[in-house]
Amino acid sequence: MRASIIPIRTGKTYTVTQAARRAGTTPQNVRRWLLGYEAPGHRMKPVFGRRPRDEGAPALSFLELAELIVVARFRQRSGRRISLDRLRAAHAFARERLQIPYPFASGRLKAEGGHIMHEFEEGHPGQGKIAIDVGGLYALPIDFSDTLDLFDFDEMDGLAVRFYPHGRETPVIVDPDHASGSPSIVGSNVRVEIIIGRWKAGESIAELEDDFEIPASTIEAVLRAA
Repeated sequence: MRASIIPIRTGKTYTVTQAARRAGTTPQNVRRWLLGYEAPGHRMKPVFGRRPRDEGAPALSFLELAELIVVARFRQRSGRRISLDRLRAAHAFARERLQIPYPFASGRLKAEGGHIMHEFEEGHPGQGKIAIDVGGLYALPIDFSDTLDLFDFDEMDGLAVRFYPHGRETPVIVDPDHASGSPSIVGSNVRVEIIIGRWKAGESIAELEDDFEIPASTIEAVLRAA
């Protein structure tokens, strides 16, 4: 029963630096989006609305990381015109509408997100689109949807269970149930960093293939992605 895996996905696994690397953003952004930000004349609430600032040194769960990845990739590509305040409000709306704590890490948002975000926009007009009209049907912006396509979702709770950071055609996953949540090679618990480190140290692909019993073509694909 996959519901028993939930603690693995909600346990605090990733440091801020690790999360920033996985999401392709900066540690400063991770801290601000997770905890909010206060300075003279400026205050920003947490984007995901769950973390008190007095919690201490932050660490992220896999599901928090998944939401961070979705927002970071969307903003880097086509979502810069959408403010963090607006994304925060959209996240809160989707959380309430779907009745799940991690809506941006949900397969339901992938399936129903266009309709839900259109409802949000009707009640919260503002700059930038989080829902687009495709021939009379509403869909999520392509960069938002494409990022969700890089996740597999649990059949029971609908939340993310693994992430393909370089696309599904590359045999690398981030899965909290494998390699302690570090990027690993699909079908094994071998961490990508181990393959890269030994290759950089001078070991050949043939040696790595023999040692780890991983096909040379897989190792080559991992090295190209890295």
